[in-house]
Amino acid sequence: MTEISATEAARGLADVLDAVEHRGERFTVVRRGEAIARIEPLARGEGLEVKELAGRAAPTTS
Repeated sequence: MTEISATEAARGLADVLDAVEHRGERFTVVRRGEAIARIEPLARGEGLEVKELAGRAAPTTS
């Protein structure tokens, strides 16, 4: 995970978001030497979405 300063994150937000979206990169945002946030891709197809899809699937019988 790459560390970037809060200033770098603010000034280059579009580039950071492109790196996250297209290359799956992860960033830790650091302010005054302390990690304060993470910017990372969202997991897709987990949790409630999967439960909802599974609930709609009709059981098959052989």
